[in-house]
Amino acid sequence: MDSTVTNVADFRRARSPEQKAMRRTAILAAARRLALANGVRNVSLGDIAKDVGLTKSNVLRYFDTREEIYLHLATTGYRDWCERAAGRVELPEEASTEWVAASLVDCLADDPLFCDLLANAPASLEHNVSRDSAMRFKYTLLEAVDDLATSLAQQCPGLSFEQGQRVVTGTMVLASGLWPWANPPTLLKALYLEEEELARRCRIDFRTELRRLTESLVAGIRAETVVPGS
Repeated sequence: MDSTVTNVADFRRARSPEQKAMRRTAILAAARRLALANGVRNVSLGDIAKDVGLTKSNVLRYFDTREEIYLHLATTGYRDWCERAAGRVELPEEASTEWVAASLVDCLADDPLFCDLLANAPASLEHNVSRDSAMRFKYTLLEAVDDLATSLAQQCPGLSFEQGQRVVTGTMVLASGLWPWANPPTLLKALYLEEEELARRCRIDFRTELRRLTESLVAGIRAETVVPGS
């Protein structure tokens, strides 16, 4: 446990805004650390509380549920991914289909925690949060998507802003579905080592497969015929 978390845990009751902010930061850091080690779905509220040196009731003073903690991290992840991907797309004068796909996918694959959060958000993390938390999450997501779609439309000839939105959301959907396949549980990993046919048909390299599918997505959307006035 790092010194920041230890110092935060020493507060019996966080009274000042600075102490409260430190505790929130410590809780989020613990949740991030545990998710990277064990996977988002395998981390409980009790695990987070124990790691940060608090009781579950103390953690609930700062976040209403375990899901809210991880939805907060997902919100940050969406913004970070879209900002990094937009920066990469803007490097060439005219982004090719391959460059767009690589920019979107590599910035995802380089952040395994966000990929895990992406896969878990619609399945579980959005199901046990307050209305306010859900609204903040969705509006932040939409804003990040729109910013990245703007960059795509500016750099990709023939790609409109609306098509850019579809490219971004489509990539997210593909990534959320591929991530569990590419990161199977321990039992399946062992089976793939023993069963050549299972490994050949089921084992997936996340980055490689997502790049291939995203290239197809981008190429298909760019090839659409836009009907005037439609």
